[in-house]
Amino acid sequence: MDDQELYRALETAFVSTFLGELIPGIIHNFANPLNGIMGRGQIMRRRFDQLSAKLEQSSPQTIVSQEELFRKLSTDIDEINRECDRFYNMFQDISGKFHSMDTHDCGKFSLYQLLVLELRFADYYLAFKHQVKKELQLDENIPPVAGNYAACALCIWAILRQAMQDMQDVGDKRLLVKTRQHQDAAEVRFEYPVASGSPAGREEAGREAIFRSSPAVEGQEQIWKLAAALLRTMGAEIAVEEREGWRHLSVKLKY
Repeated sequence: MDDQELYRALETAFVSTFLGELIPGIIHNFANPLNGIMGRGQIMRRRFDQLSAKLEQSSPQTIVSQEELFRKLSTDIDEINRECDRFYNMFQDISGKFHSMDTHDCGKFSLYQLLVLELRFADYYLAFKHQVKKELQLDENIPPVAGNYAACALCIWAILRQAMQDMQDVGDKRLLVKTRQHQDAAEVRFEYPVASGSPAGREEAGREAIFRSSPAVEGQEQIWKLAAALLRTMGAEIAVEEREGWRHLSVKLKY
């Protein structure tokens, strides 16, 4: 083997450990310092408030003479704690995503919570975060649906990636995600504009459809086909249509 072949072999061995071992270890190692920073930030706020209260009683002139400094310190502490909370939420998103990929038990789960997590995770794709306007109409009270949680999470990811790809040439990128209850199933709909001339969904037997992407993106189309097939193994009903330049994708999951 030459040097490039040796490198690729070692690179493949490294990548094979990435999701199963390395990422969980990274998340675990981040957790301790993050918790320490958040704890110290809360302690700092409490001690600052205690110091301010004591100075107001023992030396009010100090508070008056240093009012601007105290105001800036208070603002800085609040900003540090806000950023810690923001980072913690991001950490939870990443941790939750990798946990979902390992949750292969078939059972009941909250469709609402799954969609919220996947939509937050999708914001780590910067184009999706900054270019796509999201409108969410999600029913928190939908009964738990049945299926493989990890499989459903991957399928939602595939749909969002499909939407991003299909909107690539659209100027005003918008995504509407909404849910509603039916008698025996929960429905989630994804609606977004598509460029003129893009291929429409193809109706199939049983009113199901394969969602087609741009012909130039065969890999992305294959991802969606895999996701659609996987959803069907869980008894999901899939429908897609285009109306007035918008694509409407519907997935129904049984309770």
